[in-house]
Amino acid sequence: MKENRLSIEEILYKLLGEIEPYGSTSIDKERYKNIENYYIALSFIINKLHNAALLKNRKEASINEIAQECYLILREYGIGDDLDGN
Repeated sequence: MKENRLSIEEILYKLLGEIEPYGSTSIDKERYKNIENYYIALSFIINKLHNAALLKNRKEASINEIAQECYLILREYGIGDDLDGN
């Protein structure tokens, strides 16, 4: 029997709600409230990536590998200028 698993994107969407404007005041009022959910989630994720990226110059291979990947993700989005001197 095939297991119906949700993707990360589907789970986040279900948790955070819709934010795309619809054009109806009552619907858009609810969607506007969901922006706070996105802000909280985004802040959490960026913080986790940043904390891991701070370790990008560690000598341990496994730590360095994870930290470098986190660093590259942040830089892809123009985040983490403070990490370049690390």
